[in-house]
Amino acid sequence: YGGVWSLQTSLPLELCSLSLLLSALLLLTRSRLLHSALLFAGIAGALMAIVTPNLGYAYGHFRFIQFFTAHACIILALLYMTWVEQLRPSWRTVLGSMIFVNMTALVVYGVDVLLDANYMFLRHKPDTPSVLDLLGPYPLYILGEEVLAAVMFSLMYVLLFAIPERLNNRVKRGKSSAL
Repeated sequence: YGGVWSLQTSLPLELCSLSLLLSALLLLTRSRLLHSALLFAGIAGALMAIVTPNLGYAYGHFRFIQFFTAHACIILALLYMTWVEQLRPSWRTVLGSMIFVNMTALVVYGVDVLLDANYMFLRHKPDTPSVLDLLGPYPLYILGEEVLAAVMFSLMYVLLFAIPERLNNRVKRGKSSAL
Protein backbone atom coordinates (compact mmCIF):
# COMPACT_ATOMS: atom_id res chain seq x y z
CA TYR A 1 0.00 0.00 0.00
CA GLY A 2 2.74 2.47 0.95
CA GLY A 3 5.17 1.26 -1.70
CA VAL A 4 7.96 0.57 0.81
CA TRP A 5 7.73 -3.24 1.07
CA SER A 6 10.28 -5.26 -0.89
CA LEU A 7 12.01 -8.62 -0.66
CA GLN A 8 15.35 -6.81 -0.32
CA THR A 9 14.40 -4.83 2.79
CA SER A 10 11.22 -6.12 4.42
CA LEU A 11 11.71 -9.78 5.32
CA PRO A 12 12.29 -10.53 9.03
CA LEU A 13 15.94 -11.43 8.42
CA GLU A 14 17.68 -8.88 10.62
CA LEU A 15 19.08 -10.31 13.84
CA CYS A 16 16.60 -8.29 15.91
CA SER A 17 13.61 -9.26 13.74
CA LEU A 18 14.48 -12.92 14.20
CA SER A 19 15.19 -12.37 17.90
CA LEU A 20 11.80 -10.72 18.39
CA LEU A 21 9.92 -13.57 16.72
CA LEU A 22 11.95 -16.22 18.53
CA SER A 23 11.57 -14.39 21.87
CA ALA A 24 7.80 -14.64 21.47
CA LEU A 25 8.21 -18.36 20.75
CA LEU A 26 10.47 -18.64 23.80
CA LEU A 27 7.80 -17.10 26.03
CA LEU A 28 5.31 -19.69 24.75
CA THR A 29 7.58 -22.77 24.88
CA ARG A 30 10.04 -21.93 27.69
CA SER A 31 12.69 -23.78 25.67
CA ARG A 32 16.13 -23.87 27.31
CA LEU A 33 17.77 -24.33 23.91
CA LEU A 34 16.04 -21.27 22.48
CA HIS A 35 16.91 -19.28 25.61
CA SER A 36 20.56 -20.27 25.25
CA ALA A 37 20.61 -19.24 21.60
CA LEU A 38 18.87 -15.91 22.15
CA LEU A 39 19.92 -14.61 25.54
CA PHE A 40 23.09 -12.71 24.71
CA ALA A 41 22.53 -12.32 20.96
CA GLY A 42 19.08 -10.83 21.53
CA ILE A 43 20.05 -8.48 24.34
CA ALA A 44 23.29 -7.29 22.72
CA GLY A 45 21.67 -6.91 19.29
CA ALA A 46 18.71 -4.98 20.68
CA LEU A 47 20.96 -2.71 22.75
CA MET A 48 23.13 -1.93 19.72
CA ALA A 49 20.03 -1.17 17.65
CA ILE A 50 18.68 1.14 20.34
CA VAL A 51 22.01 2.98 20.68
CA THR A 52 22.64 3.27 16.92
CA PRO A 53 19.25 2.92 15.17
CA ASN A 54 19.14 2.47 11.40
CA LEU A 55 15.71 4.04 11.08
CA GLY A 56 14.23 6.36 8.47
CA TYR A 57 11.42 7.69 10.65
CA ALA A 58 11.33 10.54 13.17
CA TYR A 59 9.93 10.60 16.68
CA GLY A 60 6.17 10.30 16.74
CA HIS A 61 5.89 8.13 13.64
CA PHE A 62 4.42 4.67 14.29
CA ARG A 63 7.53 2.93 12.91
CA PHE A 64 9.77 4.94 15.25
CA ILE A 65 7.72 3.90 18.29
CA GLN A 66 7.41 0.32 17.05
CA PHE A 67 11.19 0.09 16.52
CA PHE A 68 12.08 1.06 20.07
CA THR A 69 9.20 -0.88 21.63
CA ALA A 70 10.09 -4.06 19.74
CA HIS A 71 13.75 -3.86 20.74
CA ALA A 72 12.86 -3.22 24.38
CA CYS A 73 10.49 -6.23 24.27
CA ILE A 74 13.33 -8.49 23.12
CA ILE A 75 15.38 -7.49 26.15
CA LEU A 76 12.43 -7.75 28.55
CA ALA A 77 11.37 -11.19 27.28
CA LEU A 78 14.87 -12.59 27.67
CA LEU A 79 15.38 -11.10 31.13
CA TYR A 80 11.94 -12.36 32.17
CA MET A 81 12.80 -15.91 31.13
CA THR A 82 16.12 -15.63 32.96
CA TRP A 83 15.08 -13.99 36.21
CA VAL A 84 11.41 -14.94 36.60
CA GLU A 85 11.28 -18.34 34.89
CA GLN A 86 14.77 -19.17 36.27
CA LEU A 87 16.42 -20.30 33.02
CA ARG A 88 19.96 -19.73 34.29
CA PRO A 89 22.75 -19.06 31.80
CA SER A 90 26.26 -20.47 31.90
CA TRP A 91 29.36 -20.11 29.75
CA ARG A 92 27.67 -22.60 27.42
CA THR A 93 24.94 -19.99 26.90
CA VAL A 94 27.59 -17.57 25.61
CA LEU A 95 28.72 -20.27 23.18
CA GLY A 96 25.09 -21.04 22.24
CA SER A 97 24.46 -17.39 21.39
CA MET A 98 27.63 -17.21 19.29
CA ILE A 99 26.61 -20.35 17.38
CA PHE A 100 23.10 -18.95 16.86
CA VAL A 101 24.44 -15.65 15.47
CA ASN A 102 26.90 -17.35 13.13
CA MET A 103 24.47 -19.96 11.81
CA THR A 104 21.86 -17.25 11.28
CA ALA A 105 24.40 -15.07 9.48
CA LEU A 106 25.38 -17.94 7.19
CA VAL A 107 21.77 -18.57 6.15
CA VAL A 108 20.97 -14.86 5.85
CA TYR A 109 24.08 -14.24 3.72
CA GLY A 110 22.81 -16.87 1.27
CA VAL A 111 19.46 -15.07 1.11
CA ASP A 112 21.27 -11.74 0.71
CA VAL A 113 23.13 -13.04 -2.34
CA LEU A 114 19.98 -14.55 -3.86
CA LEU A 115 17.91 -11.39 -3.37
CA ASP A 116 20.69 -8.82 -3.83
CA ALA A 117 19.85 -7.66 -0.30
CA ASN A 118 21.88 -6.63 2.76
CA TYR A 119 20.15 -8.17 5.77
CA MET A 120 22.29 -8.13 8.92
CA PHE A 121 24.67 -5.80 7.01
CA LEU A 122 26.58 -8.80 5.72
CA ARG A 123 27.29 -7.29 2.29
CA HIS A 124 28.02 -3.68 3.25
CA LYS A 125 27.70 -1.28 6.17
CA PRO A 126 24.48 0.64 6.80
CA ASP A 127 24.12 4.14 5.41
CA THR A 128 23.60 5.58 8.89
CA PRO A 129 26.41 5.86 11.48
CA SER A 130 26.88 2.71 13.55
CA VAL A 131 29.37 0.77 15.62
CA LEU A 132 30.39 -0.98 12.39
CA ASP A 133 32.13 2.24 11.30
CA LEU A 134 34.72 1.59 14.01
CA LEU A 135 35.44 -1.96 12.85
CA GLY A 136 37.13 -1.32 9.52
CA PRO A 137 36.13 -1.71 5.87
CA TYR A 138 34.14 -4.53 4.29
CA PRO A 139 34.61 -7.47 4.86
CA LEU A 140 36.96 -6.91 7.83
CA TYR A 141 34.21 -5.35 9.92
CA ILE A 142 32.47 -8.75 9.98
CA LEU A 143 35.47 -10.23 11.81
CA GLY A 144 35.38 -7.22 14.11
CA GLU A 145 31.72 -8.00 14.80
CA GLU A 146 32.68 -11.54 15.78
CA VAL A 147 35.21 -10.26 18.30
CA LEU A 148 32.82 -7.58 19.57
CA ALA A 149 30.03 -10.14 20.00
CA ALA A 150 32.27 -12.57 21.89
CA VAL A 151 33.49 -9.78 24.18
CA MET A 152 29.99 -8.33 24.74
CA PHE A 153 28.41 -11.74 25.39
CA SER A 154 31.19 -12.66 27.83
CA LEU A 155 31.01 -9.31 29.64
CA MET A 156 27.25 -9.56 29.90
CA TYR A 157 27.55 -13.04 31.38
CA VAL A 158 30.18 -11.99 33.91
CA LEU A 159 28.48 -8.74 34.95
CA LEU A 160 24.86 -9.92 34.97
CA PHE A 161 25.24 -13.51 36.14
CA ALA A 162 28.67 -14.76 37.26
CA ILE A 163 29.51 -11.93 39.68
CA PRO A 164 26.00 -11.70 41.22
CA GLU A 165 25.91 -15.50 41.61
CA ARG A 166 29.27 -15.50 43.35
CA LEU A 167 28.19 -12.66 45.66
CA ASN A 168 24.92 -14.44 46.39
CA ASN A 169 26.79 -17.64 47.29
CA ARG A 170 29.06 -15.68 49.66
CA VAL A 171 26.06 -14.13 51.40
CA LYS A 172 24.41 -17.55 51.75
CA ARG A 173 27.62 -19.07 53.20
CA GLY A 174 27.92 -16.15 55.61
CA LYS A 175 24.35 -16.58 56.83
CA SER A 176 24.72 -20.35 57.30
CA SER A 177 27.97 -20.00 59.25
CA ALA A 178 26.38 -17.30 61.45
CA LEU A 179 23.62 -19.72 62.40
